[in-house]
Amino acid sequence: MPRMMTAVSDNFSQSACHIFCEMMGVSNGSNCSQDPLLVAFGNPLLDMTAVVADKRLHVRFSLPTDGQLEVSEEQLELFSLVQDQYEVQYTAGGCSLNTCRVFSWVLDQQKCAVFIGGIGQDEDAERLIRIICNSGVVTRLLEVSTESTGRCVALVLGAERCLCADVGAANYCPPEHVFHNPDAEAAELQPRVTEMLTAQLLYVEGYFITHSFDTALMVAKFAKAKKKTLVFNLCGSYVCENHPSELKGLLPYVDILIGFVEEYKTLEKHVDLPGLASSQPAGQPSIVTSLPCILQAVNKPNLEKKLSGNGFSPDDLGACSLQGPELPADARKESVVTNGSPDSECSNTSNYFDNSEVLYDTDDPVSPSVENNILSVPSKPRRRSEKRSTSSYDSMRCQRSSSVVNRLDTTSSDESESFFRDKVVIMTQGALPLLYVAGDGVVKEKQIAPLSPDSIVDTTGAGDSFVGGFLACLSQGRSLEDCIEGGVWAARQILQQKGCSVPDQSANYL
Repeated sequence: MPRMMTAVSDNFSQSACHIFCEMMGVSNGSNCSQDPLLVAFGNPLLDMTAVVADKRLHVRFSLPTDGQLEVSEEQLELFSLVQDQYEVQYTAGGCSLNTCRVFSWVLDQQKCAVFIGGIGQDEDAERLIRIICNSGVVTRLLEVSTESTGRCVALVLGAERCLCADVGAANYCPPEHVFHNPDAEAAELQPRVTEMLTAQLLYVEGYFITHSFDTALMVAKFAKAKKKTLVFNLCGSYVCENHPSELKGLLPYVDILIGFVEEYKTLEKHVDLPGLASSQPAGQPSIVTSLPCILQAVNKPNLEKKLSGNGFSPDDLGACSLQGPELPADARKESVVTNGSPDSECSNTSNYFDNSEVLYDTDDPVSPSVENNILSVPSKPRRRSEKRSTSSYDSMRCQRSSSVVNRLDTTSSDESESFFRDKVVIMTQGALPLLYVAGDGVVKEKQIAPLSPDSIVDTTGAGDSFVGGFLACLSQGRSLEDCIEGGVWAARQILQQKGCSVPDQSANYL
């Protein structure tokens, strides 16, 4: 894990409150003309897609033709070479950022989502900010002068795709960027990002906790104190495997948990979920009490025989081991993939890279940049990690709990309730039915109608799109089942686009 930076000094000037206003001659987001519905935290990346005719780049930089890796120092030249010599399609990337863009598209609303993360001071930062602004998403970005803007290049060779990432500045989002008084009690936290006071939905991607867990936990405590709805996406199996202590600390605060089946299985291996559930205060709802239930369901033999329109409860299951049937590869390829993992052939692979070894060799505090009036980190050397590689609607209506939906009360941000009274866990399974469970402990399913291979253009960002569609419906007070259906619909649309790009035409869904 990167070292946590020390707190900003007490004389942090009032003018630093304007750190978000402008950056490098382009708008670092813009003022929200209306109260935003969503504030999201994650890793902003500039995605570059280049179609290559042969393996020359793969050979030169020792890259797999079909796989993912975080580049080493020796491989950094790849990015400039691709930009100079190939026709490149640029898109905004990163799980939360993708989700924000799809969220805005489904709602057909500008400036309804605010994104928070770290960015560099370079040409790629300018390009990324322009793309984000054109999508209607408001940004509240931390400028990191010593790092390049996070980027990911996709080398497309026929049906094969090699994803190479340099996460860079996206690794940094200290608590001081989000809160004026990070040492205060949760109920007294004062956000620098004032939209957090009015937005009812707060979203954190799993990759964010690998480098900014303190910030994520502070956001979670703020959400609980202010009765916001906190949504968390596991994002990748490696997050569950390499950061179990962070997940153990964060999960009790989460209202809605979303993940792919393999991520949940990895979570079960590395986090004592029954122990975590038993440690929760009696009578206090928590998703951790539902996690064993949904894991039992997915591991139960003859699952499809057990499922019905009325769902089934933990009493129907009995003790189950982690061993469960693997998804057929051909079924995975034809399914609506609603969340990726490095273990999935249809994974959202562009942003799962582990950057736990990317460190600043300094304990200096974060300090404001006088020149640019932007919160910046000090210039110090750092070590870059060595290369790490990884190989490569029809809905069924289910009985819903009587207390699933709670409409948004907009009278007071301190007194408004989260959307669902029950805590919700959602597990996607590729071609198999999506499973979900609320506070009643009843596991329910939604059938996923597959798309034909000819209809699927690109699987990048399908999971992020599911979350975007789900949250868009949630922001409008729709039922849990309607939110899930909206997520599947959004994922289907993005699967038919190149990259995680929203269609030119309006969604016209809600």
